[in-house]
Amino acid sequence: MFEKAVVKKIREFIDRATSLGLPQPDRENAVEFLSYNEWGLAFDLVAAQLFDHGIEIDSEFLRLAREIQKEMHLDEREYAYLDELLKKGSYLGD
Repeated sequence: MFEKAVVKKIREFIDRATSLGLPQPDRENAVEFLSYNEWGLAFDLVAAQLFDHGIEIDSEFLRLAREIQKEMHLDEREYAYLDELLKKGSYLGD
């Protein structure tokens, strides 16, 4: 059950990142990692590539990222750089 929920959220994370501008080769690599049950690598690749390409994200995307981090027990501090990508005028409410 946990596996299905996390995989579904990571797929959504990848899809939303693609709609925000994640390049297709990065998307394909992330999907391939998922197919090998490498969830952490898929998440990490998407987050890192968004940052490397300077792709802005919205508060809903950041909320999804944090939700995935929490469920996978990933240290939020490792991905604090995602906050820098938040579009101006967006904020993450409580």
